[in-house]
Amino acid sequence: MFWLYNLLILLSIPVFPLIKLKSKKRGNVSLKNRLSSFVPPKARGRILLHAASIGEINTCKPLIETLKDRIAITTFTDYGLSRARKLFPEVPSRVIPLDFYPLTKSFLKRGRFRKILIFETEIWLSLLRSAKELNIPVYFISGKISEKTFKRLQKFKPFIFPLLSNAVFLAKSETDAIKARQLGFKETRVVGNLKFAFTQPEKVPLTVKGNRKIILWGSTHEGEEELAVKTHYYLKSKGLNPLTIIAPRHINRKIPTPPSQTTFRSQTKVVEENVEFYVINTIGELSSLYAYCDVAVIGGSFVKGIGGHNPVEAAAWKKPVIVGKHVESFEDVVETLQIPKIEASQISETLKKLLSNEAERENLAEKIHKNYLKQKNVLEKILKAIGESD
Repeated sequence: MFWLYNLLILLSIPVFPLIKLKSKKRGNVSLKNRLSSFVPPKARGRILLHAASIGEINTCKPLIETLKDRIAITTFTDYGLSRARKLFPEVPSRVIPLDFYPLTKSFLKRGRFRKILIFETEIWLSLLRSAKELNIPVYFISGKISEKTFKRLQKFKPFIFPLLSNAVFLAKSETDAIKARQLGFKETRVVGNLKFAFTQPEKVPLTVKGNRKIILWGSTHEGEEELAVKTHYYLKSKGLNPLTIIAPRHINRKIPTPPSQTTFRSQTKVVEENVEFYVINTIGELSSLYAYCDVAVIGGSFVKGIGGHNPVEAAAWKKPVIVGKHVESFEDVVETLQIPKIEASQISETLKKLLSNEAERENLAEKIHKNYLKQKNVLEKILKAIGESD
């Protein structure tokens, strides 16, 4: 069956241009690079980390930063490769070769990799077989197995069992670990979700004049700024005196706030009492600015098609956090932290209740932060499990 799989891989090569056209969401897949087993000279003898695309590279950032002098990166998409090279120009990287046995065997032989780290659950059968034959240890880090994936893999368990029996599964949760054990992984261990590996930065300067409650809308998208403005005026009508800080995900977009009531981070770090909206049009400061808010609202979650953004940065500052219903990309993080998911129509009343009740704000912040503390050492657990802790 392994050779039938490779035959199907071989036969898929002529349709790669079609795959490229259909893969816009995850980025392009370069056929030329996928058919090469070239290994950058600097990558040889290193640890190989495979992370599929942009989101996976972003999540792996703390791990890559820790291991950057001893790691090489492969991605599945050209977009992921571009992101890896932008963040880590000093780390050798390339797209992963097509999962065709002669290619993967040649690639791993040339690379002489000490070990292979696979983020989440990218199961490539030829890669796993090649690693087993070359005695290269394989670790699935921050591993997850959805119910759909589990059912599909169970059908091929007799076929994949010999390949998985050489791999260690470092699971996000006990649920994922149980599935991994049933599939036949050599060893399973719960280490947690790498998305929790956040290093809290130093506070950047900000002075807000007047006795005001601060709402920070982080990483907002089109449609969410309008919601923030509408909510702001609702809270004003109820006798509250909020300052609404808006940090758009893309800073060059025009934000629909009244010019006479708005000031920008690039212009000043002091917010006067007559300012209603403070727009963060600078890069790299959002995670620090969460330190100043009374409530954090995470964007990308009140409109469809985005999937939300990481709430860990706000949780680390011990802030009450709320998100919208559309958090598909961070569902596991939101559930673990027990962050309330709110409909857009409920946001005004929810914020009114939180801003009017200090005890309720503190209780929510305490609960979320406590859950965060249980998870924050995930990077240390992963490094220890793969034998790379100093």
